[in-house]
Amino acid sequence: MFRKLRMIILWIVCTLIFAGGLIEITNRIFFFDRFKIGGDERTLAYQYDPRLGWKPIADIALQFHGTNRAFSIVHNSRGFRDREHGAKTKPRIAFIGDSFVWGYDVEQRERFTDLLQAQLPQWDVLNFGVSGYGLDQTFLLLQDIFDEYQPDVVFLLQSYNDRGDNSSNFRYGAYYKPVFLMHSANAMELIGTPVPRSIRHYAMEYPGLFRSYLVRGLALAYDAKFRHKITVEDPTELIVRAMQEYVSRRGAQFIVGFQKNDEALMAFCENLGIPGVGLRNRHQYPGFGSHWTPDGHAFAAEKIYEKFGRALKADSLAF
Repeated sequence: MFRKLRMIILWIVCTLIFAGGLIEITNRIFFFDRFKIGGDERTLAYQYDPRLGWKPIADIALQFHGTNRAFSIVHNSRGFRDREHGAKTKPRIAFIGDSFVWGYDVEQRERFTDLLQAQLPQWDVLNFGVSGYGLDQTFLLLQDIFDEYQPDVVFLLQSYNDRGDNSSNFRYGAYYKPVFLMHSANAMELIGTPVPRSIRHYAMEYPGLFRSYLVRGLALAYDAKFRHKITVEDPTELIVRAMQEYVSRRGAQFIVGFQKNDEALMAFCENLGIPGVGLRNRHQYPGFGSHWTPDGHAFAAEKIYEKFGRALKADSLAF
């Protein structure tokens, strides 16, 4: 009897191995694109974070091929694509935002923040851009780093896709993030935390396991079936006002730059007395993201300097 039982178990095991192998081969041949789990800057240069969704990896240096060109990614000891900043010895202006601040498809020296640093040597220009961030993630990051860096001016770059980022906890077809739920015109609550870990982050942590297309298929099926995707009413204006109040309470000046004209938000900022500057320009790469070329960054630096440079050179916060 035991011999017969062993034979049945062996037959079941062999059948499962054969079936698994057949599924693996079938997936690789016929469903390669469907089960492809690609890497991008959010997995190569960032790591999973239960509060922010993803956050920068410190002390990395790599070559990355973006949408239009290859460029270098070098993060400092705090994980930002910037030089090291020690103790504060001069006034500081901190730039916050997404891939337009981080500098997608351009070298670090070509970004508008680095160009401004050359024009404003009496200021310390800090770049806290994180690729893919919505204003919600940017606001949370600002709260994490403000006391450490003590900026005198905080410059938010608002991007064309921020409203979409702010309204969903699932972006770029792969990544989860927190969102702010509006309770009223004056109140909002952070929800969606701890943020679910994306399949791409799992694949980066367990590369050997995710070489199997069977594992990929099961993971993607689970993600599609059971993960809770959240959509909320657009809280963009509330987040911007919360940022302004947060920065003002700490004695700093808040400025908003507009990568693409958002008439509603521009009017909202004007009513609140938030200085702003339009940075829309034609120097953009084709395809995903419409990111600025080096000429686009130079244009943005020129417009910011043109509007605020005189006050900054005079160490004045009266914009």
